[in-house]
Amino acid sequence: MDASISIVIVNLNGKPLLADCLGALTGQDYPQDRVEIILVDNGSTDGSVMFVRETSPRVRVLEAGRNLGFAGGNNLGARAATGEYLALINNDARADSHWLRALVETLEAEPDVACAASKILDREGRTIDFVGPAMNLYGRALQVDEGLPAIPGTHDEPRELLAPCGGAMMIRRDVFWEVGGFDEDYVAYFEDLDLGWRLWLYGYRVLFVPQAIVYHRQHQTGSGFPVEQRYALSEANALRTVIKNYEEDHLRAVLPFCLFMGVKRSLDQASLDRDSYKMLRPMPGDAQAGVLEPEPRMTRVATSFLVAIDQVADEMDRLLEKRQRIQAARVRSDEEIFRRFPMRPDNWLFPWRRYHVVQDQLAKELGVPDVLQPQHGSRLLIITHEAIGPRMAGPGIRAWELACALSEQFDVTLVAPGEPARSHPGLRVGGYETDDPCYPSLDPYINSAEVVLAMGSLFAKIPRLQDLDKPAIVDLYDPFELEKLAQSPTVEEQYHVNIDVESVSHLRLEGAIGDFFLCANERQRDFWLGTLLAAGRVNAVTYGQDPTLRKLIDVVPFGIPSKPPEKRLAVLKGTHPAIDPADKVLLWNGGLWQWFDPLTLIDALAEVLHVRDDVKLFFAAGHHFDPGMVPEMPIYAQTLAHCRELDLLDRHVFFGDWIPYDERGEYLLEADLGVSVHRPGVESDFASRTRLLDCIWAGLPIISTAGDPISDMIARHGLGRAVPPKRPDLVAEAILAMLSDDGLRDRVAEAGLPLRAEMTWARAVEPIAAFLEQVAFAPDALAASRTAAQARRTVTQMERLETRARQLEQERNRLMEHLDEIRQGRVMRLLNAVDDFRARLRGRKSRSQ
Repeated sequence: MDASISIVIVNLNGKPLLADCLGALTGQDYPQDRVEIILVDNGSTDGSVMFVRETSPRVRVLEAGRNLGFAGGNNLGARAATGEYLALINNDARADSHWLRALVETLEAEPDVACAASKILDREGRTIDFVGPAMNLYGRALQVDEGLPAIPGTHDEPRELLAPCGGAMMIRRDVFWEVGGFDEDYVAYFEDLDLGWRLWLYGYRVLFVPQAIVYHRQHQTGSGFPVEQRYALSEANALRTVIKNYEEDHLRAVLPFCLFMGVKRSLDQASLDRDSYKMLRPMPGDAQAGVLEPEPRMTRVATSFLVAIDQVADEMDRLLEKRQRIQAARVRSDEEIFRRFPMRPDNWLFPWRRYHVVQDQLAKELGVPDVLQPQHGSRLLIITHEAIGPRMAGPGIRAWELACALSEQFDVTLVAPGEPARSHPGLRVGGYETDDPCYPSLDPYINSAEVVLAMGSLFAKIPRLQDLDKPAIVDLYDPFELEKLAQSPTVEEQYHVNIDVESVSHLRLEGAIGDFFLCANERQRDFWLGTLLAAGRVNAVTYGQDPTLRKLIDVVPFGIPSKPPEKRLAVLKGTHPAIDPADKVLLWNGGLWQWFDPLTLIDALAEVLHVRDDVKLFFAAGHHFDPGMVPEMPIYAQTLAHCRELDLLDRHVFFGDWIPYDERGEYLLEADLGVSVHRPGVESDFASRTRLLDCIWAGLPIISTAGDPISDMIARHGLGRAVPPKRPDLVAEAILAMLSDDGLRDRVAEAGLPLRAEMTWARAVEPIAAFLEQVAFAPDALAASRTAAQARRTVTQMERLETRARQLEQERNRLMEHLDEIRQGRVMRLLNAVDDFRARLRGRKSRSQ
């Protein structure tokens, strides 16, 4: 016989929601004669009760007459229930037709499972609302993966949870009352976490049932109450949960931590200047005369945390009575429970870096037991500003390959602008929108991550990353500030100061935020160590942690695939209308940026053609495939003009439209030489010419300008030639010599074998993997967070000044246009004519005199 079920719905002015909710419940594929539906109305004034009685006569309505809250309302419904099982569901939720049966079957199959939790998605089923909670040491819950896309294949297996979501769950009715039901003092917020903890403490289990799906219209109930009331209630409830449920020894260590952190939440929310409260600090105004500037007032939201602590102190006698009953029934220890469900350190309500660094330190200093210490975990989020799809530039390629390699060992998510069009087994790939400067679509990904990795420039660009509440890995492989210097000659001189100031402020911010830094080679590492020294990150604390400073910054080079490329089809020779099968092809494997020197290569080609006319030069691209991301640089137009001047364009020099990433092997295998020529300068000294690594991967002989680390490595290992800059004659000589060497490619392929084994992406990511094995904030993160706060203020001020400067420039342009209109108008023409007439009169008078 099918078990009997009582469904309880708590309602407060939810009339517009009830038709969907009740309709889905009466459409369940479960015998309706075994189901009763109880609606508890918490004093609605919108006609909800009359609506239900008229449209759903099967529903039993209990009028509470006042607002009992979520906890009290459900308890009232549970007292009236007759079913073996209680199914609770929010009035703003719509259950899948299989919801009841999936929950009942789970509870019937496993007797020690007292409670079954649903998978809750958003109204359309596109994003996750609830697939399980995590708990903080101070009694707050957060919902794992909330807001992330609901991807098939994820969260599809049953598993144990610390607690269900009260908005869609099922529990054995006798067990619900055995453990005390919901604590009605909670009203709402964390009453389900408290219930779940008690279930485990009493010896029961809670299980997630992914087939029990509910669609939830989010934030339809609680959002109607003032923020300070919600904050005060959630703070009080978290503290109540802590006091009631921890073991005695653990409570003694945890309670002081909770109170300290509650005060800190209040002050951080208020953004008070703590330094002004220190004795002997200078104060604004005339302190001697007793005239001081008024201090900032605590907001009601900031004060809510203190009000909650005071409220809990007032009810301590009642709390301790509840605690005594709960602890007397304890079957499982805290250690057994929280080894299953490790404490999380983060909470999206308090995303302040300094707060979380202090939290970690305080938990250790107060002697919180190891089993309760917040665990950062290694769930990695990689953010890139470049597209992930068929065509990718260097930063996108690096992000993609790092993510794929690390996903073999860790839980990794990669997010990129728009809708990424690539996939890899075991790797989650998502997109975000770039049209809002605050990047709100990134928030769910950041909230769900435990570590964030991004290029340095993104930390200065994305506000949420500037005060990150979790360990940060800053990728400095691309010395962006040096690239800006290389582009500065193409920028009007009036903007040079802005470029310099922006570089300094951004580097200061990136240096202060990072817990671990990456670069592409040892030469770069020396450069960045100097930058980090200037930023205050190379100090006695970081040196004491590791005298080599490898735990602060290490080399993660651009890698190459572990499998060699395979030739499948012709792409240039005999396929391109102007490239014959017997021609020799020089391949420029990338775009044209301002620090490159294609003009020298064009001049060298012109010299080569005097000797042999079968040589063709193919540029993979002239500019970035997304001009909105990377605008076309002047060097491209200059290169085209020079080719036309020498009559080489479309005869011996050709431009592609950005080779698809998965097809690059075809071009590399078909080419005869890889070429990369750059200008001399500091950018070249510290660059990592990543496209040359593709040539090593394919065993393609290379000609490159000497000076950068990869070019030097190519010459050292016999993989090609490195020529001095600005020497077209030597480039031409190298091309002719290498094209006439029939055995060159085989020798280069053999010489490159050891490098190809050493430089795979799997080897490249080893320093990141080592960090993820022992995730933590940097040992000097607290001091660095103060520097970061100052740097953020500088960056914000700069952005405001730049915005104002743009506004002034626009106003100036409008005024100039208006003046031009005036000059061309009738009145001005008349005045000019009058002036001309007067001048002629004066001329006549002077002649007559």
